[in-house]
Amino acid sequence: MIKRTFLFVAFVAIQMLSAAQADTAMFPLPKDYPKYPAGKEALNAFIQQNIVYPEYEKSMGIEGTVVVYCDVELDGTLSNFRIGSTVEGSVGFDAEAIRVCQKLGKFTPCMRNGKPLCFIIDIDVKFDLNNGDEMEMAIAKLSNQELKEIEKDAKWFCDYLAKTTEPRRVGDEDKLAKLTSKYQKELDVLEDKYPGKSPKSVQFERLTKPCMDDMFKRMGIVDTDGDGLFTKEEAELTAKELKQIEKDAKYFCSLFNETISAKFNGDTKKVERLKKDLEMKTAALQKKYPKGSKAEKKFEDLVLPCLKEAMNRSK
Repeated sequence: MIKRTFLFVAFVAIQMLSAAQADTAMFPLPKDYPKYPAGKEALNAFIQQNIVYPEYEKSMGIEGTVVVYCDVELDGTLSNFRIGSTVEGSVGFDAEAIRVCQKLGKFTPCMRNGKPLCFIIDIDVKFDLNNGDEMEMAIAKLSNQELKEIEKDAKWFCDYLAKTTEPRRVGDEDKLAKLTSKYQKELDVLEDKYPGKSPKSVQFERLTKPCMDDMFKRMGIVDTDGDGLFTKEEAELTAKELKQIEKDAKYFCSLFNETISAKFNGDTKKVERLKKDLEMKTAALQKKYPKGSKAEKKFEDLVLPCLKEAMNRSK
């Protein structure tokens, strides 16, 4: 889970708009932001080719994305590397992310009015145990007999989920306990059979994911942060709470997008009005979603991507 605070997110968004509104001519347009000379795809490829996956995280099956902040100097040199957001439970991701970013070399510097300008950028460093073709090749080497056995186990597990979904949804702990006890032996066998990130376990997870998604959907639980995982924290929020968070996040993103559009269209009066609305909404949301609460984290996970997307669209 990425660690961050909505207070920081809102501050950056509003200050960015304030700076641009104060003197648009003095603020660099997105097209003038620093860039990796070979392009974004080449940047991501370089990072993945140079990552040395930390042993602890590999053994624990920990994955995620670390965001590294750094300064792009006047000559394009990167400096002052620091962590913007990390992955919960990791111990070596941060250091490895910074090490890889330090190997990137020079960027095209930020330009403002035709002159280079020091600028802060963020670089996503993704740690993915299934990255590349290695896992796919390993799965492809599984025999037909092994694949059929995995399919059989996946079907059994999906049947088990179907039987236990309703007790989970209504909170019938007694019935759930009885069903779990009844099938515990088979569940233990599957746990031993598909450990960690082996090719067999990855294939098993792929086959059972639709069943898992269906179970969570029927229980009213959604994947609010878009990571494809339904975490315990997400599950502790009710469907009604999640729906309200999604509604608030959608409105906040819409307001931010409208303000960005007005800024780049040169409508200074509209920008000032919308910026005030954004500040008022931010203050209200800070009270509604207290710092450190699960609701705040879910709201952040929905809002951060849309803020980044809004800026990317304006490039």
